[in-house]
Amino acid sequence: MAFMSKRPVQADGRVHGCIVAAQNQDGKWLLIRRAKGVAMAGGICFPGGAIEHGETHEQAGIREIREETGLVVTLDKEVWHFEYPDRPLTLWGWLGQLQTFNPAPDPNEVSEILWLNFDEITSNPDVLPYTDLFIEQIKANLPTTV
Repeated sequence: MAFMSKRPVQADGRVHGCIVAAQNQDGKWLLIRRAKGVAMAGGICFPGGAIEHGETHEQAGIREIREETGLVVTLDKEVWHFEYPDRPLTLWGWLGQLQTFNPAPDPNEVSEILWLNFDEITSNPDVLPYTDLFIEQIKANLPTTV
């Protein structure tokens, strides 16, 4: 199966991945458009990727953000866990804080950096499936303002 060919398969027979939701100074969320030649090319998603053997979710999220976007992030809280019903992929979603704000995307993985609000994300037809479920958990876990 092509989906599994380049990603480390874990003991449960599934690829484990970590995605990260982080905002810029204007409150917009960091998303990427996937480059040609990668799985789900042209799709828009939160940055992230496969968890390597021996790597924690946090390490994977930090590494993947840096590799894909050139940005530095710290992770605050795991807010989502999802098992794709149609492929051997399990994702964990995290809220993070960007420490840098000038992206330098890897053109082999990312064709475009996008900064979007929730309405722009959910109304975009190129957004990958199940992103809306992650957004629900992001909203439920955002700090409340007094």
